[in-house]
Amino acid sequence: MKFSKVTRFIYIFVWTGIFILSSYIIVKGSTGSVMAAVGERMLKEGSGVLDYYSGKKKETKQDGVSWLFAAWAGGSYFYSLETEEEASFFLEGEEEDNTALIVEYEKGNLLNPVPFISGESYYEEEVKDTSVEAKSKNMALIQKLKDTKDTDFLLKNFYIVDSTTSVDKKLFQVDKLLGKNMAIKKEEGPQILIFHTHGGSESFSDSRKNKKEDSVIGVGERLAEELRSYGYEVIHDETEYDRVNGAIDRNKAYNQSLEGVKKQMEKYPSIQVILDIHRDGVAGKKKRVTKIDGKATATLMMFNGLSRSKTGEIAYLKNDNLKGNLAFSLQMRLKAMELYPTLTTANYLKGYRYNMHLCERFLLVELGNQNSTVEEAKNAMAPLAKVLDAVLSGK
Repeated sequence: MKFSKVTRFIYIFVWTGIFILSSYIIVKGSTGSVMAAVGERMLKEGSGVLDYYSGKKKETKQDGVSWLFAAWAGGSYFYSLETEEEASFFLEGEEEDNTALIVEYEKGNLLNPVPFISGESYYEEEVKDTSVEAKSKNMALIQKLKDTKDTDFLLKNFYIVDSTTSVDKKLFQVDKLLGKNMAIKKEEGPQILIFHTHGGSESFSDSRKNKKEDSVIGVGERLAEELRSYGYEVIHDETEYDRVNGAIDRNKAYNQSLEGVKKQMEKYPSIQVILDIHRDGVAGKKKRVTKIDGKATATLMMFNGLSRSKTGEIAYLKNDNLKGNLAFSLQMRLKAMELYPTLTTANYLKGYRYNMHLCERFLLVELGNQNSTVEEAKNAMAPLAKVLDAVLSGK
């Protein structure tokens, strides 16, 4: 599209003003190093775009106005997060601090700090009780997947792919994912470990302060009770891995939970299933809630780390259990679609590893969000336990 001189002048004037003012506010108002770095990057990179529109530079990577809008929107998003803890929800690594993340992002090696999502976003989703219609649709999708074994169909209909990662289709061979036996035997010793990487910082809209039973840890205990009713031996690790010296610090939570889970596995070598239960976080006040057995119930999302950036594998986050992880979460998703049609949203794929290399049957579950009530969250544990039992027993 060609712009007239008048139109170009208006674009330059309006967007330059918005861009410079927003960037300045973000840099000066940011409380965390990551958010400040985002604002500074906007100021630095934006100069090239402005040079392009002023005629000083003939080439640019992206359309100038589109780039300015995306940068402004992304920077404003980070500025709206009140604390570094909230920003770290989207930026957590396992072996990198925030400064290193920005450096690696500059090189194009790691996750994009602006959380844009390709595919249907789950952030603003509100699930209603349409279980009859949902089950019919679900079963049709599942049957088509089994009939066609088409990888593209699988990715389009059963996953949300974060734009910060990339998908290797060889990992998503339908027959192998569906055909992998995920059943376990109830032998002597604990079979299931439940823990919470963010046990100290994830609570609900009506949680009482400093009451573990009202946090995601309390929800984990409800899940443990439900699974025990199916005859499983369950260890529930209530350690707050995101708390350091009495204060919340999420930056190294995955590193700390990694060591904690390793110790549990060494102590109980019979563990075959590991569940990291989280409470999700979203922008805004929307809930993700459905109705199951007449009860308001928080919905669930199963999460996989692919150990892949946009440009390929992240070598230092090797995961020999990745294919097993993907098979487990997909079989869980399909069984949930059958038993509780509105309980789960599409499985989410992102770039890091999230300690999922520890075993094949490792499941990271994002539960509801900060707008969910404690009761809604705990109501989701009975159906989750039933789905888990169905997969683990090979039903």
